[in-house]
Amino acid sequence: MQMIPMFGTYVGAAKLKSLNVDSALEYVKNLKEHDAYGGDNGAVTVTQRLLDEPIFKDVKDECEHLAKAYVDVQGHQVDEVKIASSWGNTLKKDEPIHVHMHPNSYVSGVLYLTGGSSLSFHHPLITEDLFTFEEAANFFDRLLAVAHRNTARSDRNKLP
Repeated sequence: MQMIPMFGTYVGAAKLKSLNVDSALEYVKNLKEHDAYGGDNGAVTVTQRLLDEPIFKDVKDECEHLAKAYVDVQGHQVDEVKIASSWGNTLKKDEPIHVHMHPNSYVSGVLYLTGGSSLSFHHPLITEDLFTFEEAANFFDRLLAVAHRNTARSDRNKLP
């Protein structure tokens, strides 16, 4: 995993070895969704335990292993890291996910299944994009994240 220092913390970036993108995308596209956050942030899956599905068992295991490696680099003393919740987002053309953070998370992560928009990180006190990633599995904490408007002709799918 690549570790990128920013704002006194790190963003970890990795390509997952266990992920079959085509199978995962087909599975996620068939899940029930509803409008996210008032309808201007794409759609979110009804399930909040997506990585608990059998199709994602190896992906979840790999993500938990990477998340543990991520916290180890930061010097945190923990025995293990477990994923507490996971869901899918779909962004139609020109839909963004606005700047937000996950304050109840020890570590947050995002996994992109398709291209179409980048992910930018902001310092909590500064509003301009400071670091932008196009594609990878990313792990981070204490950072504000935004998924920019989807510029692809097709839907943008990710698992936060």
